[in-house]
Amino acid sequence: MVSRESKWCWWMIVVAVLNLALPFGPLRDRGSLYGSFAFWLSLTVIVIISGAVYTVDWGKSEGDA
Repeated sequence: MVSRESKWCWWMIVVAVLNLALPFGPLRDRGSLYGSFAFWLSLTVIVIISGAVYTVDWGKSEGDA
């Protein structure tokens, strides 16, 4: 189970870095409110889906999963 948790931890670190690096890095000079809204909306959907996938097995015993 530790390996699965480690992969999820790295995935969330990647998402967090993207959340900061893209808007304040390569997309800094683009002055589009719609673009930033679309970026953060899509990132939010990715985080919500990732959380749902990660927690789908909660409450099940180790033998059932």
